[in-house]
Amino acid sequence: MEKVKYYLGIILFVLGASVQAQTIDLSGEWKIALDSTDRGEREEWYKKEFAQTVSLPGTTDGAGLGTPNSLAPALEKPQLLRLTRKHAYIGAAWYAREVEIPESMAGKPLVFSFERVMWRSELWVDGVKRPQVEESLTTPHCFEMPEGLSARKLGTQSG
Repeated sequence: MEKVKYYLGIILFVLGASVQAQTIDLSGEWKIALDSTDRGEREEWYKKEFAQTVSLPGTTDGAGLGTPNSLAPALEKPQLLRLTRKHAYIGAAWYAREVEIPESMAGKPLVFSFERVMWRSELWVDGVKRPQVEESLTTPHCFEMPEGLSARKLGTQSG
């Protein structure tokens, strides 16, 4: 069974992709780039190769990305006023990886389901932005691709 690789680029967080009764688990190592100044789409980051990696499912905090917390542990204000993260980050994050689509799934409808997204997500496949945008803090972000992906090899290299 031949497999075809596709380059997926998304903003924010992903967990899995499914095709009808078949599922491709997308957990594992992803490339990531933080985009706190929102220049990624303008500078075509969806075509770039990112150097930094992160393990998903997970968070930027868990990966040690963002600004480290400078509060020393103590039983006083401000430490007791609220919970704080080890690393703080607010802004877009771009995640990318190659995905192999088996021949048996070629041309069949796809649904990409992304969980634990912090508000908004968009999806690029091989540098092409999907028209759908998802916004929610409480439900998975699902991107439908009724046409599926073909068995032909598409560009999997970023510039």
